[in-house]
Amino acid sequence: MVGGPLAEGTPEAIVGRLNAELGRIVKLPDVQEKYANLGVSTEHSTPAYVLERMKLEAPRIAAALKAAGIEPGIACAFFSP
Repeated sequence: MVGGPLAEGTPEAIVGRLNAELGRIVKLPDVQEKYANLGVSTEHSTPAYVLERMKLEAPRIAAALKAAGIEPGIACAFFSP
């Protein structure tokens, strides 16, 4: 998943524009090639889908970070509700 957190209350127009631009960028041939060389496939989705995936994945990722001894307050800030 590629994306980034935005401040709560970010206007929908800005969220939509950023989403559209990320969607355009991940389809560029050179970007596709770079991800393919890393063994990663790309997909474009909606901000709502990404948020839902983050909520579903957060407990698993937090557990892995905890098992590795990484402090949740620092490493898991991105996954906080």
